[in-house]
Amino acid sequence: MDFIIDDEAREIANALKLEDSSLALVEFDRVLFAKEISGKMQFKRVADVKPVTPPYNLLNPNVLYIVSTYSKYWDSLSSEEKASAMLHQLYHITNFDGTIAHHNVVDFKEVIEQYGFRDPDG
Repeated sequence: MDFIIDDEAREIANALKLEDSSLALVEFDRVLFAKEISGKMQFKRVADVKPVTPPYNLLNPNVLYIVSTYSKYWDSLSSEEKASAMLHQLYHITNFDGTIAHHNVVDFKEVIEQYGFRDPDG
C-alpha cells in the first residue's frame, strides 16, 4: 500500500475540533493524517486509527496516532460523510496515551444521527 500525507483529513479534523468540545484535548500535532492511494487494501474500510508502536515511534516520538483514510472508499464520500467518518476515528482517541478506545455502533449513535451513515459499497 502507498500512503501520502492527508491534508484534507487534517482540515476536517480541525473543523470538527472547533465544533465538538469533547475533542478539545486531542492534540492534532501528535496525530499523523495519512491517505492510502494504491487501492490495494484487503478490507473494506473508509478510515481507521492506530497507535504508533515500536519501532515506528522512533521515526517521530511526538506522533502517537495515525489516522488513515482509504482513497478507494473515502474519495466517494460527501463532505458530511467524511466528517462523520473522521469524527468516528477521533472518538477512538481518548487518553492520548497510545491506546485506542473500542466501541460499537450504539456508542456512536449521536454521530450517526448527526451525519448519517452510508455503506461505501452502496
